Amino acid sequence: TQLPNPLKEGFLVSGSNPAVTYAGSISKNNAGRLISISTLSGGSITFSGALSSTATSTGIAVSNNTAGTVAFTGTKTLSGTGDAITITGNSAPVNVQFTNGALGITTTTANGITYTGAGTVTRSGSGSSHYATPGKGISHAASGAHRPARELSATAPEGPGWWAPR
Repeated sequence: TQLPNPLKEGFLVSGSNPAVTYAGSISKNNAGRLISISTLSGGSITFSGALSSTATSTGIAVSNNTAGTVAFTGTKTLSGTGDAITITGNSAPVNVQFTNGALGITTTTANGITYTGAGTVTRSGSGSSHYATPGKGISHAASGAHRPARELSATAPEGPGWWAPR
């Protein structure tokens, strides 16, 4: 199954306590989010297929959730003019996972990753992480600064589980 270049969000989950697994690929090269997950009160969502966001697409957003787990386990290739990954306004029991599969982020002037609020964000498993980001790398509210991707490591001020460039 493929979701090629939808007019709005490539995949949208808003509200509730879902149990969703999507194994197909999603690609987007026009305005709007590749994936938008918001206002969850629990549950689990897993994307195991290839994800691709380019041009004016604004990548992946996981925002304003009070509980739940969102896992991205396939290859993720995110590039464009906006933030590639936005994780904001979540509560402590929210868990966002980037596991297995490669994670490639390229931005021009925006953040590769914007993370504010509570919850846990992790990157683990097989596959490499790669940043070609002349933009700001990772913006993390707790660190108080933008950090270029080349400075990131598993022991960076952002904490364990953050990405190391290859």
